[in-house]
Amino acid sequence: MFRHLLQVVCLTNVLLFSALCSGQHFGQAASGSEMKSELIVNVRDFGAKGDGARDDSAAFQKAMVHIAKSKPSLLYIPPGDYRLNKRVTLDLTVDGLTIRGEGQGVSNLLCDNPDGVIQIRSERLRGAITVEQLSFFAMRQNAGTALDITNRKRGGPGHYRNLIVQNMEMRGYGENSTFYFNRGINAHNLWRPLFLNVIFDGVYYPGMKKLKNFHADDSLLYRPDCGIQADYCYAPSFQHCYVWCAHTGYRMVSDKGTHGPEDGAFYRSFAVQCRVGIHIDTPISEPQLVIEACHLNCRDFGIKMNNRKFFHITRNLLYGEATEEYPYVDIQISGTSYAGVVSQNIFQDPSKTNYKKLPAADSIGHVMMQFGNKCRNITVTGNVFNAKGRSIEIAGKPETFIIKDNQYANPQTLKTDITTNIR
Repeated sequence: MFRHLLQVVCLTNVLLFSALCSGQHFGQAASGSEMKSELIVNVRDFGAKGDGARDDSAAFQKAMVHIAKSKPSLLYIPPGDYRLNKRVTLDLTVDGLTIRGEGQGVSNLLCDNPDGVIQIRSERLRGAITVEQLSFFAMRQNAGTALDITNRKRGGPGHYRNLIVQNMEMRGYGENSTFYFNRGINAHNLWRPLFLNVIFDGVYYPGMKKLKNFHADDSLLYRPDCGIQADYCYAPSFQHCYVWCAHTGYRMVSDKGTHGPEDGAFYRSFAVQCRVGIHIDTPISEPQLVIEACHLNCRDFGIKMNNRKFFHITRNLLYGEATEEYPYVDIQISGTSYAGVVSQNIFQDPSKTNYKKLPAADSIGHVMMQFGNKCRNITVTGNVFNAKGRSIEIAGKPETFIIKDNQYANPQTLKTDITTNIR
């Protein structure tokens, strides 16, 4: 019995060693064995070189055309630097697609064109698209959208995810680069897209803060439009994502029509050196939103939200460098927004003088929470107001606001924290 067990163990070790020597990726093998109907397409089989010099866009396009005519497929991108002088496009007609590399900084797509890297269109996506383990590098300024996925007609059952993007980065090529994508990810009209460990980095380099127009509207800092955009998407989820240096970090906007998609979640995600950290807007009050444990350092708004009900904004760190020229609001809630909880957030000031005697709050240009005149049934509790400026502003006549058990580092903020009309 023992001898038989030992033989099995030895055979297993031999197979493992053989696979490692041959370069086989065990995660890929497991996925292929579980999905026997999946077609694995290697871009190198279509002529891609991955040497960083030759243009591989034609080879990638051939691989995409092959996938478009096939069953659910896996587009495999081995280690290498794949220069793309043209955007790769796909009109997806099959039910599923996976695009997989071997890791960030290992399988690299170098974008040297103004349109972007990959564009996928579907008339009515009924399966799932997964994009993972890749780096997208801009080789120029205005390099378009790194990953653009649009579903023209949202159809099929709504209890699955149309899109999973995970373990990816999108940034300018090289250290201290001034190259950038205009947009990292554009996901449009999808069911429950998940963004997990996605990194977007615009333009930032040592000494940039010394520029006279560092915070100006036309600064290089805010040239990218958006890090991750999920317009008209039902229940998008952003987890452990990072956006540095863009106009908007994360965007969920449905500004046309009479209704918008419901739900949405942000967990442990960052938006740093952006003008707007998180932007959410729908035509009517759509239910459910969670923003939890996020880190938001922006110029204009940390969270800008319009028309949302049954929401939780909790345990976030928010701060910005408010000035008379660029007033700043950490959390702005407007439209018909109600039945929400804003709790246990920390509002910090980057200045080291926030404990000193402050000037009049109106001269600082910083508001930590701002509610529109249609907001109601909102609880504000357990927050730490540790910044210069006005803690809470409520327009109009507030209805059933509960504001209690908050902490204040500055007496100036405490004076404005009352449950009557605050201007």
